[in-house]
Amino acid sequence: MKTPSTVSHPAPPFSASLLHPKHWLTWLMMAPWYAVSQLPYTWQTRIGFSLGHLLQRVGGSRVKISTVNISKCFPDYSEQQRADLLRRSFESVGMGFVEVGLGWWGRKAPFNKIQRISGLEHLSQAQSKGRGIMLITGHFTPMEVAARIVGEHTPVRLMYRKNDNAVFEWISARRRAHYTEEMIPHKAVGHFLERLSAGDTCIYLVDQDYRMRHSVFAPFFGIETATIKKTAEYVKETNAVTIPIHYTRLPNCEGYQLRIDPPLENFPTDNAVADATTLNRIIENYTLEAPEQYLWQHRRFKNRPEGEPSFYK
Repeated sequence: MKTPSTVSHPAPPFSASLLHPKHWLTWLMMAPWYAVSQLPYTWQTRIGFSLGHLLQRVGGSRVKISTVNISKCFPDYSEQQRADLLRRSFESVGMGFVEVGLGWWGRKAPFNKIQRISGLEHLSQAQSKGRGIMLITGHFTPMEVAARIVGEHTPVRLMYRKNDNAVFEWISARRRAHYTEEMIPHKAVGHFLERLSAGDTCIYLVDQDYRMRHSVFAPFFGIETATIKKTAEYVKETNAVTIPIHYTRLPNCEGYQLRIDPPLENFPTDNAVADATTLNRIIENYTLEAPEQYLWQHRRFKNRPEGEPSFYK
């Protein structure tokens, strides 16, 4: 398996514009964020869950979206079960904010004690073939920690959406430079494909609802869901190996488990709906392992088949 680089990719230079008064609040937020990341992990968990309770109380539309998503995906749940999952979901989101700091600033020795990884042999075998590797997964709340765990075991590039907040973007780029080879903006598709074609390993989140010209409808929790078809197209264009990975926050403050599953066989096919169904089934199965850790707060069912009303009023 490829070993992580000893020298990370260059961090972006500092710009005096980042000191503009409009950014002062963001700078102030970074101090407690960093401070929490240095605390014992059990304390971080308590803070994260408490933050989640606050977010649920003030969440407004995100609470409504989460409630709709949970009710649609778990129709057999009782009202109490749905309420419990909603609460635990927001606890997980609160912890997700804490985990961004843990990924960025967490000290190496304590971080190593709370991470577990399995399936590295699948990654090693795929890399020995010299082909690019697309590590596919979904939007689960410990995603920053997962990126760091992967990056500490193998060079990895990550496609992401740039943040509109310039200070947040600058700091995140500098910190992620310690455990990623490159952060590729989601609009830089050509470069992303070049790196896959060159044999690099890249992380790609497949459970997104883009504009319909980029999507097909495929079942997710039994619901016809707009699913990006570009995943299969990118794999086909670059001859990459497709490997699902799943990451979960373990109970009782034990840390994190990241699992690298075997590569997909017979993927992609010539059927866009069949390929999207395969991907949705993977994310659905991963979600069922720890339902509260899926990001129910995003509008997963934003687009509906023609003639169907929106789920979100």
